[in-house]
Amino acid sequence: MPGTLKEIFMSPIREARPAKQHARSLCSNNYTAMAKRALVLSSGGLFGAYQAGAWSALDAHFQPDLIIGASIGALNSWCIAGGASGHEICQRWRHLQLESITRARHPIEELFQEYHPRTSVSVVLTDILRLRIRAFSNQQITSRHLAASCAIPLVLPMQRIDRIWYADGGLLGSLPINAAIEQGATEIFAINVWAPLPWLWSNCGRTLRLLTGNRIKAPKNVKIHLLTPPRLLGRVSDAYVPRPGNIERWIAQGHADATKHFPPGMF
Repeated sequence: MPGTLKEIFMSPIREARPAKQHARSLCSNNYTAMAKRALVLSSGGLFGAYQAGAWSALDAHFQPDLIIGASIGALNSWCIAGGASGHEICQRWRHLQLESITRARHPIEELFQEYHPRTSVSVVLTDILRLRIRAFSNQQITSRHLAASCAIPLVLPMQRIDRIWYADGGLLGSLPINAAIEQGATEIFAINVWAPLPWLWSNCGRTLRLLTGNRIKAPKNVKIHLLTPPRLLGRVSDAYVPRPGNIERWIAQGHADATKHFPPGMF
């Protein structure tokens, strides 16, 4: 049975899915320009189980045109874009045992090979030397991009891609809303597992975004629906060290909160 965060997404849990119509080409810029509604998933380590629970409440009536994630949100995004149901992703999370996330130290090749995007998908990485956020989309994404988006400094190894060192996609901002806007989204359904943060953390993050020019810049014609837990999901250490009951609790809370804040009538 799998025992690390990486292995949640590597275990062979697949469901029979109905065939879907052939729609857009995922490799063309034309498709990106067509994107209207985006699902945006934040960083958050093991708190990503909340996103899985939220998707289990949304997948029956919401089909985004674009899915974007940072860090653990990138892994959840890859699964969702590949057609995974909410139940399937939740099952992966439930397979987590009580071992440290720090054992997940190599690219997530199995996850990359298992899913193939049916919906346009982007993952966000941090150019660690230039302190800039970069988004990679569709056929640009490799298993190394998925690993890089989760590369928490001093915890998981950074990835060198095309001579550039990349680290965790949530370092300069946990929620990659700007990436969705830049790719043409006009309505964004965002799930941020980190909010609300304590005052000190919140202000440190705001200052870092100001210094690096990574503030959220939403035009007036872009509608943003933000789902956050009503309170912190746990201690910061809970996001990186599995503890009994947390995963199931966060899945259930994500499902309940999404059902309340994103009712079917919104779609």
